[in-house]
Amino acid sequence: MLPDMSFVLGVVAVLTATVLQDMLPVTALLPVKGYFLTAVAAYYVLTKPKLMSGVIVIWAGMLTDVLGGLPNGCTFFFLLLVYALLLACKRILIEATIWQGTVLMAIFSMLQQVWTHVWVRQTGITFFSMDMLKLAGFSAAMGLLTGFSMFVLCTWLERFKGVVDQASTAGEGMNGIV
Repeated sequence: MLPDMSFVLGVVAVLTATVLQDMLPVTALLPVKGYFLTAVAAYYVLTKPKLMSGVIVIWAGMLTDVLGGLPNGCTFFFLLLVYALLLACKRILIEATIWQGTVLMAIFSMLQQVWTHVWVRQTGITFFSMDMLKLAGFSAAMGLLTGFSMFVLCTWLERFKGVVDQASTAGEGMNGIV
């Protein structure tokens, strides 16, 4: 019995995002190391069942905290809020297209940066300042980049899954004959 390919490809997407996110440096101005894992979590919440997407969200939150040197639970709790918000809006408003995911990640990256700033409180930036506005702009630009790249990757993995599913179905038919 083979594991569900959606979950296996979800693990591949999380590992890819982890490697990409780990390569980014942490700066005093930007305490979050990119938003690759957040983008993967958002994609899986929008496209997969609650249980599978919940597992991806938990792993993405924990890995982001570990990779960025953030306090335990900082990104984890943020992604749980994102999970609840996306589940509530998924039927009404949001789809998992590449362009909508890119815009969605620009918004979530700004919110994640503010959340992390409030949680950590050691960046030296006052909350209502020009530096915070610059930080939000930089976060939005990085969110556009990471959202686009991770939604493209996850969409490609879903297409790959279709090819694998067709090949395994054909193979099962052959096993029945032999």
